[in-house]
Amino acid sequence: MQQIAIKKAELDRLRPLAPAGLARLEHYYDFELTYTSNAIEGNTLSAAETMLVIENGITIGGKPLKDHLEAIDHYDAIRYVREIAGRGTPLAEIDTAPCTARLLMNLLLIRGGYPPVSVRPEDRLSYVRGLQQAQAGHGTETFERLLYERLDTILGKYLSALDEALAAPRQWVSVCSPPPGSPPRRPGGGGGGRRCGGSAPPSWRASSVPRVPRGSPSGASVVRPG
Repeated sequence: MQQIAIKKAELDRLRPLAPAGLARLEHYYDFELTYTSNAIEGNTLSAAETMLVIENGITIGGKPLKDHLEAIDHYDAIRYVREIAGRGTPLAEIDTAPCTARLLMNLLLIRGGYPPVSVRPEDRLSYVRGLQQAQAGHGTETFERLLYERLDTILGKYLSALDEALAAPRQWVSVCSPPPGSPPRRPGGGGGGRRCGGSAPPSWRASSVPRVPRGSPSGASVVRPG
């Protein structure tokens, strides 16, 4: 907890010094949150495919329509979470599905000035075990330990990226560039998908972008619209 508090204080110090870099960082992690949250629930899209569906609005060959819709819906949901976190909007009654619970957890983290926490596919066993132990009345230690470890790791990644943003801002490239090994983009972004604004200043150094989780396919079979 002390290590998390120290990193949080440093993030608060850096936040106003690199607002553009922070915005790009949050944009990238919203893709990761979407991929990881859906993956642990059984969605078959890889990290690269998830980004293509959201950013370019294309269809991935051989993947169910529901997986595409889940990616789009979750991305919209996490963007909405960021919006209401900034406004301090009270929440109406909602369902208690696991995905919704993670969004609520991240809403509280963002409101507190922390980055949102992603539960990766490789964390799924510990995550489910922790939930089962808590629901059975055996305490929340396993569940809390996993989330604290993930929060500590993500804080470290935020700090490293912001340090690089301040040290070498001219060497950075847009986060909109797909991770290494991703399928090439359609010229001009195409497909009516979500794209980063072309006029925004570059603020993301390629070397600091967290890589696609190991085990994800390096490419995707793309079915282009129209």
